[in-house]
Amino acid sequence: MLKLCTDLTLPADAATQTYGIVGRRGSGKTYLAGKLVELLLEARKQVVVVDPVGIWYGLRLLPNGEDSEFKIPILGGQRGDIPLEPTSGKSRDAYIQRLREKGYVDADAGVVVATDAGIAALPEIEPLPTGEALQDWHLSRLPIGEKVILEELIRAYPKAISRDDLTESTEYKRSSRDAYLQRLAARMLVVRDHGGIKASDELFE
Repeated sequence: MLKLCTDLTLPADAATQTYGIVGRRGSGKTYLAGKLVELLLEARKQVVVVDPVGIWYGLRLLPNGEDSEFKIPILGGQRGDIPLEPTSGKSRDAYIQRLREKGYVDADAGVVVATDAGIAALPEIEPLPTGEALQDWHLSRLPIGEKVILEELIRAYPKAISRDDLTESTEYKRSSRDAYLQRLAARMLVVRDHGGIKASDELFE
């Protein structure tokens, strides 16, 4: 049996069942799913995670940032162990083909290049601010849990803060704290530094 918490136990064949995890943003859906996957891996079940955001790499890490027992290969993405080839995405190829038909890109020999017409068709986008304005820009767009964590790290910058100190200062439980840190790391807003966590240098440029 897979014991997720005191009142929730799933059968050992949960990997072959269908479940839905529903809740508000920041309520712990990803953490619960991660806990289920950890239990399945401990039970030596096969698991595949489709992770378009890039936060599940945390399965390979212990709470102290060291490598866990799970030797999980990651396909593609910034932390990928195995790159995905340019020809591996049918949906992507369909999008590229539509852009070619409109004259917005040239795509030859696997290289996609925006044309002058494609660049002209882009809407005008203001560049991101810098320094404190950039910090405020990110903070204003984060859910409350991630915002509180990032504010603590910004105040401490350039020093790193241990996970235990973050728990003490924010009063978030370890599970919530780690979930928030994973999401912030996926956005490249925080980095590991000498066993602790600190705000990304890019927030202060």
